[in-house]
Amino acid sequence: MNNHLSKIQVANLIDEASQLNNEIEKTDKVSSAIVNVVGKLSTKSSEFLAGVLGAGIGWGGGFAISLSGFSMVYSGPIGMILGTAAFLLVWRGIGQHKIERLIQKFSSISAKVLNNIKSIPPNAPQYVTDNRWKAFDKISDVFEQEAIKALSDNSSKMDTIH
Repeated sequence: MNNHLSKIQVANLIDEASQLNNEIEKTDKVSSAIVNVVGKLSTKSSEFLAGVLGAGIGWGGGFAISLSGFSMVYSGPIGMILGTAAFLLVWRGIGQHKIERLIQKFSSISAKVLNNIKSIPPNAPQYVTDNRWKAFDKISDVFEQEAIKALSDNSSKMDTIH
């Protein structure tokens, strides 16, 4: 039995070792890139990451739909948009829209009251300014109570889900 390798076998082994080395180098580059991306993503908010996850899953759904003949040019982006929106709505939780509407209402009303306060003539009696600031304080108190209620409603709904 001959235990010696032929020149062709040695050349094949060297070629295979070289290919393996190239694959290891590629894997190292990909690993470094993944570590870099993960490092950047780790600084993002959970809401951002939920959106990214939704976009990825939505794109996957769009790709799956494209396999049935629908154009990937449309199904991919549509899937990403719908997936992102769905995951963000789920992430934010039930009732988040109530809180957002409450904030919009407060912002609008308080801006009007503050503009009203700013438009008070400098020679107006002090009680006029005081009354408008009291109105602003009352609006702030109502907003605070409504926000607390909305947050507790949202929290109790989330508790029943879990």
